[in-house]
Amino acid sequence: MTMQTLSPILDSFLQLIHTDSLPHLGPEVRPEATNAQKIEKSVSDFCSSHQLGPMQTQLLKSAALLWHDDLEGSHTISQDIKSSDGSFLHGIMHRREPDSSNAKYWFRLVGDHTAFPSIAAAVDSYAQDNGIENLTSNLVNSGDWDPFAFVDACSRALRGDRKAESYATLQQIQAIEFRELVSEILR
Repeated sequence: MTMQTLSPILDSFLQLIHTDSLPHLGPEVRPEATNAQKIEKSVSDFCSSHQLGPMQTQLLKSAALLWHDDLEGSHTISQDIKSSDGSFLHGIMHRREPDSSNAKYWFRLVGDHTAFPSIAAAVDSYAQDNGIENLTSNLVNSGDWDPFAFVDACSRALRGDRKAESYATLQQIQAIEFRELVSEILR
């Protein structure tokens, strides 16, 4: 996640969970992923020091576990969060499993999330900066983020479809999506 952020608390959280590589689109666990106990303790301490409430703490724990490839740990937390943010994290987790139909179910529950406009803008900017508008044009429709198209794109890439968008590009977009969701959680 190399994009410059606007919020010091967001920057601090992203630094707390930083890894040298981006999460995979699927369930693979990277060697640098931190174990669940350490992640949950770090996030709890972070939330306490920033006086964040219990809901934000649970959301950030789920997000951090997801970033560190602990899909089951993230799932255990997100499935009990009855909000669009919880459903969003739940959808990402199922997309990475990969379970496309279940991911889409949870994205339907998300509805029109407040992070969608900023995701769309950031993905558009990333695409323009890298000359890849043709690879991302179906993900942003008239300025709106399409999480269902992103589920499909990730699914194609995981199947090894030669016409699929670049795996590395989709990882960057997944990082953008994650960052913008966490930014909304921290508001």
